[in-house]
Order: sequence, then C-alpha cells, then structure tokens
Amino acid sequence: MIEFNLLNIAKYTSGRHWNYVNIISPFARIYLITDGEATIYQNRQCFKLTPGNMYLIPAFSNNTYKCSGSFTHYYIHVVIEPQGNLSLFGKDMNVLEVKATPFDYSLFERLFCLHPGKGLWNPDPATYNDCIVKNSESDFLGGYKCKVETFGILSQIVSRFICSERMEAGQQLPPVRLRALLQQINTN
Repeated sequence: MIEFNLLNIAKYTSGRHWNYVNIISPFARIYLITDGEATIYQNRQCFKLTPGNMYLIPAFSNNTYKCSGSFTHYYIHVVIEPQGNLSLFGKDMNVLEVKATPFDYSLFERLFCLHPGKGLWNPDPATYNDCIVKNSESDFLGGYKCKVETFGILSQIVSRFICSERMEAGQQLPPVRLRALLQQINTN
C-alpha cells in the first residue's frame, strides 16, 4: 500500500525562466508534458521532457531544470510514502519516464478539476520547496468522496511507473527525514 499527500496540481506553460539549479525537494514531482520541451539534469544524466510522456522525479534527488523555449505541462507535487519494504525507484533514484496514454491525460485533467486553486502562486522552487503541509479534510472540497477519488487517481498515475525490475522486495525504506539526509550525503 502507498500513502499520498497531494501538495499541488496545475497545468502550466513555462518559458525561459524555468531554469533552476540544484533543486532538492522533499516531495516527488510528476509531469505530463503536453507541448514544447525542457530538460532535467540529474546524477550526470540528461532527461529530455517531451510531449506525450510522463515523468516521475523522486523526492530528495538533486535536479537542475532547464527550458530554452517554452513548454506546457501538468505538474503534480506529492509526497509518496510506500508502506512495507518496497521502493518505487530502487537504488538509483533516477527520473522515470513512461509514454502517456489518453487515459493518463484524463486522469490528470480530472485531478486538476477536483483541486482548483491548488497550483503554485510562484513557480520558483525557492518560494515553496521546503514547505510540506499535510492535507486536511478542508483541502478536499468534495469531502470524503473527493479524498477517495484523489487517492484512486494518484494510485493509477503512480502505478504507471512501477516496474518489477525496479521494485526491490526486502529493502526497507528509511523514514522521510533520514532519506533526505542520505540523499544530501550521496549528492555531496
């Protein structure tokens, strides 16, 4: 089982200002690119963000974001807490990419409709990166039904990135704060 804490969702068009260096976020990012291109640099690797693909960027990974033109994307910022002894990313903690299906587009759109106003006021990670707020019941305007639907949608989106080769049974995940510390040590 997995627990989710949805922080943000929106559809956004970024321009040349979408250039952020050495960003380490305490939450995962999920992107669905609809138009244009951008790039993420992580662990000496380059990941080109292209239309028709979804990307899952793990929490506590050091990333540099670059856009030389413009691109439009849905973004989800979410805390993902796997229960038990499984890791979505394995040992690598790299950006994951999958081809988006028409159903994926509808899932992002539905989640966006369920949470109007949950986008970022300022796209600069320096303004929000260290802020994680646990969702309260008032965050779900539709009440319990909205909360259950949100969980279902996030489960379906995240499940698209699950690959048995990456899943590591028997590897116990450390608590979130310890993972942040270990990632910082690994990066430096």
